[in-house]
Parts: sequence; structure tokens; C-alpha cells
Amino acid sequence: LEKMTSPHLPIFEPLVLPDADSEEWGPHQIGGSTSVSGIPGDLISLVDGYRNVRVCDFSQQGKRIRDMQAAQGYNRGRVSATPSEEEDKGFQLVDTSSAPRKHHVNKYSQPRWQDHRNNRYQQQHQHQRDGRYQRGGRPGGGRQQSAYQQGWGRGQGVARGIKDWSVSPNPDWQLVRELPFTLLAKAHVDPKNVAYEDLVWCGTGLKAYEKTYDRVSPKLTKSLKQYLDIAFYNVSTGQDPVIEQLLTNQPVAKGQNVTVACTDSVLSVMMAANRSVYSWDLVITRLDNTILIDTREGSNLDMLTVNETSSEPPATHPGEGEGANTEAFNTVYKVGEEATCINQNLTVQASHGPADQKKENEYPNPFDQRDEDEEEEEEDEALPPSNVAYRYRKVDLPRVPEESKSRNISMIVRTEVDAYVPQPEGQEPVYAKIRALNEIPSTQQQKQPWRSSLESQKGAVLATEVHNNAFKLGRWVASALLAGTNVFKLGYVTRARMNDPFHHSLLSVQTYKTEEFAKQIGMNTSNAFGIVQAIVDLVMQYKAPGADDEEEEEEEGASFAGKFLLLKEPSKSKIRLYAVPWEEFEESDGEEEMSESEDEEEEEMPGITHMVAFKLKKDASEEAIQRLMDSCNTLKEISIVKDITAHRDLGLDPERNHDMMFLVKFDSIEDYKAYSTNPVHMEIMRTILLPILEPGSRTALQFDN
Repeated sequence: LEKMTSPHLPIFEPLVLPDADSEEWGPHQIGGSTSVSGIPGDLISLVDGYRNVRVCDFSQQGKRIRDMQAAQGYNRGRVSATPSEEEDKGFQLVDTSSAPRKHHVNKYSQPRWQDHRNNRYQQQHQHQRDGRYQRGGRPGGGRQQSAYQQGWGRGQGVARGIKDWSVSPNPDWQLVRELPFTLLAKAHVDPKNVAYEDLVWCGTGLKAYEKTYDRVSPKLTKSLKQYLDIAFYNVSTGQDPVIEQLLTNQPVAKGQNVTVACTDSVLSVMMAANRSVYSWDLVITRLDNTILIDTREGSNLDMLTVNETSSEPPATHPGEGEGANTEAFNTVYKVGEEATCINQNLTVQASHGPADQKKENEYPNPFDQRDEDEEEEEEDEALPPSNVAYRYRKVDLPRVPEESKSRNISMIVRTEVDAYVPQPEGQEPVYAKIRALNEIPSTQQQKQPWRSSLESQKGAVLATEVHNNAFKLGRWVASALLAGTNVFKLGYVTRARMNDPFHHSLLSVQTYKTEEFAKQIGMNTSNAFGIVQAIVDLVMQYKAPGADDEEEEEEEGASFAGKFLLLKEPSKSKIRLYAVPWEEFEESDGEEEMSESEDEEEEEMPGITHMVAFKLKKDASEEAIQRLMDSCNTLKEISIVKDITAHRDLGLDPERNHDMMFLVKFDSIEDYKAYSTNPVHMEIMRTILLPILEPGSRTALQFDN
């Protein structure tokens, strides 16, 4: 007992526990001390081995796997199960992702067609042909990645899947109406009552269709050329100066009359809406009784689809689909680029007739900017436009008698005519729309390639394509009807080799009368115009929240301005009409002013200007002086040189002791110091300037901030 009470052994005092009726639980807290009864201790967070300690939480294992799969692109478009409200009670989910940046679509800013909006597919295709793709791999370097991002959505780092929204709905948007396809099928307008009127023809000249292409067959194929030196324009409604002028000349619509401005590309989407599968969207702007229908910049509607309505659509990413062996160039986006390029090239190649057979239009191409580009002295030479003719037409849809709120719609539409078919003298001209279907690899073993099936089973091939590409064919036929083209030329194009998406062969061209072809593909023109009528009526009937429902719509003094979004729900048979804020899809004024001020600062920043003036020897040859002037081009290649110019015989002062001056601009004084010791600069000084420099001539240096 004496040993146990030895002073060398620690004595542990019993802890004092709280009373039963106390709110405390456990022992009393030891205030501020890091030791218990003299035993040294430290916080566990400061112990070195603490980093190897983890709390076992089995609930996080599945989340980590899902996060890894999401980062690699798996399970795109699927909806994961969400916990119940009871499990979430007491917890708050914080969204740490950055808010989506609003897309800037300034409809009335400077024209954007100088960029050749549809030429990007030709350029992307050419980049890939130059070795950007390796067999079985993903897209390559930075330049291709940038073009890939431009194709689908502005600033979208990852391309949207085929089951994704073309633009994500915002909870702040007001849903005006949800339109199932079954409801759209009931809309009808008698096509016999639809009136057409030509307003103006524009273009560089409409060429004749070469009839030799009608004799092309799988045994006598034609190689499809690529026209990288031609500009293919796809200018939006709001950027078309002709539409703007025609709207100005139109009388102001009032009462039951509505004026609609759009392009055939946009209007055909609405007319064939009930055939689509992928998501798409249109922006509708209304100002009183005038409506403007347009696409967002970078819209997926600018690119054609392939096998959209097929039971076997192209995979979204490499390695997906049956067999998981999909090549990168067989994914949905790449075959879309391929189809777009094929149609552009075939349109030019099949109408590349003699110049003397070209039909001149009333006005030149309104989007040809070659003259302005020459004045601005741009580095890239402007490309000549294609020979497509822009036929601006007025299309009148009568109001539906049984609908009391229906309107008389007058549409100003820009349509496109690809070629004309030569006719004997005295007969009316026959205009043609030229389009092509392209064959891509299929995993269906029973499917025969077009080279063998087109010879004996043309009808079966067309029936299959009508099933697989119902939306695309519907858009083409609607565009042909709006343009008033008499015949529809449909080409069948296949790859020279199925693993080569850059070389193609034309197997056949079939000719149809446009109205008969519409019936053959099962397109009801009465329903197509009825869909347009129904959507326009919905936009005109809309009242902003808070408006007095008792106000009569016939009040002509009432003014209205609003913006709407017509959005197709992906993989579902319905479209939605949203009322969106006026500034939606546009940058805020603050952001726009900030970007403009930043641009002005960059433009106005002068940097450093280095001026050197000197006098040359009297016996200096003209050849030596010209060699000195030409040395500017060599000095421009130095990376730190912003600009350099040479001036001769300036006469800066009465003594005329300077007859040549060089102006060199830099970003900073450090760049000038590096330039003065640059080997290229020193070599030009030693071998070209010093031999013809007058000894003792005065040299002046000046620096401007």
C-alpha cells in the first residue's frame, strides 16, 4: 500500500460528472489546458501522423466514383437519383459552379458575315485532313480544339451531347405554352391560300445546272471536289441589310395584321419541327406587330445532322455505341461537319457552268465584303462568294377563320436558289435546289452499301433515308417550297473509303418535282404552314405578367416589346415557348462598356517609338538604297517589333541633313534594348546601312510614351 501511494506514481482524480437534470453531457470541459493532471499533451491537429488519419465514411465511395465517371464523360444525359426531402432536411446545398455566361447576340451591331460563318466547317474539315486526327483518337491540337468549340455553342468548352438541351432553360423564364407534337399536328393552313410575291433578287449570278450529273451512277461515279477558296455565307435575320431595308419600306402592321421577318433556314425549322429529335432553339423578338425570328450565334441549327431520326444515331463521343469502336470522325458532330461540307461543295460543283450562261441578278451579293476588305488592307484576302441567288420573297398566310384570335401574317423571307435548269427559248426558267445525303458506316450487318444497292434498289434506299433523316429532309423541302424552286436535285454521296471522311464520291443524282417530293417524304405542307401560324399567334396573344386581362387586344395605342425562346426538348416530342428577359443572350451594358474600354485602351496604348534619321552618301546606288528599304520586312519578323516603317527624302529641317528615317515601335523600353543588340538588327546595320551612311551625319533618337 505504501508503494502504491508513492509520490513517483501519478494520482488520477475522478472526474466530476454533471447532474442528471443538467443540460450538459459528459465530463466538465478542462478550460484551456493541454495537459491532464500533469501529463503533457497537444492538439491532435498538430500531430504529424494526423494526416494519415481518415474518418471512415462509406457513403462517399459512390460519389467519388460518380465524380470520376462524370469527369471522363460517362453517363452523359442521365438523371441520377436524388435523396428524399427528409434526408435533406437541415442541410443546405451550396452551388459552387460559376453562373452560365450570357451569350452576346447583338442583332443590330456591326455585320458578322465577314467571318464567313459557314466556312468554318470547310476549314475544320481541312485541318482534320492535314493530320489533326489519328485513327481511333480524339481531336488534336489547339487550333482544331478552337474550331471544335466554335461549331457548337459559343464558348462551350465541352460539346453538348445529343440528349442535352441546346440551351439550358432558366428557372426565371416564364413558360408561355408547352406544345406537344400531337397538338402541332392539328394545326392547318390551306396551302392554296398561301400567296407568294418576289421582292428582290441578289447575288453574284445564278449559274446553270450541269445536266451531266444526271447521268452519274455507282459505276460511273464523280469525285467530289473541295472549294476552300469560296465563301459560303449564312447570315442571320438580324444582320441582313436587305431584310432591314424591306422592313423599313413595309407599311406598319396594325390590328389583325402581323409582319414577320426571317430566313428560309429558320422558317423551315418551324415547318418541320414535329420531325426533330435533337434539341434546338430559336429566338423570337416582337415589337408591336412586327416579329423577328432568328438563331443564336453558334446555334446547332447551322450544322446539318446525319441519321438524327434513326434508331441507330451516331455516337456522341469516340468509343461509344455498339461495339464501342466508334472513330472520332464518325461521332455526331464530325459527321455533321462532313455533311455540311459535302452539301456546300456539291452545290458549287454541280452548278459550275460556263460564265456566259450565268443569270445576272438585280443587285449584287449583299454580304460580299471584298471591296471593304481591300480598303481596310486586311492580311487575309477575302474569298469570292458562291453563286447562290438570294431570292427575297413575301409570303402571306391568311388567318384561320375558325380561330377568333388568329392573324393575317405577312412574312419577308430570304430564300436561296442554287441553280437554274436551262430551258428552250420562250419557256419560263426552272430553278433548282441541290442537296446531298451522305453515307456513314453502319453496324447493321444486313445493310448493303450504297454502291451496290443504288443500282437496283433506289426506292428502298430513299425510304431508309426518309426514316433516318426525316427532320433534315423536311427542312430541305420546306426551304425549296419557300424559294419557289421547281425541281429538287438529291445527290447520294459516299466516302471513297469508309475510314476516310475527307474524300468522297458522288454515286447518283435523282430529280424530283418539289411538291411531289414533299408528298413522297410524307411532309404535309398544310400542317407545316399551320405550325408557323400557331406559333406566331401564341406570340401575339402573350400578355406580360401583371397586365390587365380585361384589356382588349384591339387597342391600337397599346405598345408591346418582348423576347421569346422557342425551345425543342431533347428526345421528347414537344417544344416549349418561353418569355425571356429582353437582355437575355446579350451582354449587359456594363460588361459591353468594359470590354469596349479595354479594347480602346489596347488600341490607344502607344508603347515606345524609336526614330532614327540619317543622311546617305551621295554615291550610294539606288540598288543599295532599295536594299536598305527592303530590310524593314526582315526587321518586322523580330517578335518584339510591333511595327516598322521607312521614309525616304523627308527634308526634316532647312539644312536638309536627313534624307531617310526609320520609325520602329515597341511595347516597352526593355524591348527596345533587346532590339538594339539583336543579331539580325546588328547584321543589317553592319552590311547594309554603314557602307552607304554619310560619315559624321547626325542621327536623332526619340522615344514617345
